[in-house]
Amino acid sequence: IDVVAPNLVGDTTYISGEITDLWTDQNAFAAISITGQNQSGLVTTKGHAVVALQSTVLGAVKLPLFDGDPERWTSPPE
Repeated sequence: IDVVAPNLVGDTTYISGEITDLWTDQNAFAAISITGQNQSGLVTTKGHAVVALQSTVLGAVKLPLFDGDPERWTSPPE
């Protein structure tokens, strides 16, 4: 998550997310784009996340993710 504008004391930050991609690779995964806005609508934070999900087809999340290769944690396979 990147802070792109100050979060002042007393501000309320509303966090929203949008699923940008879904895929399977030993587990089910979702890529999410995250945005935080203060009460005035100013975007104060932006970021991305990759989430491992339990699946009815693949079962529970298997660890370590991506066989422990951190380079694969940032985006879906091509």
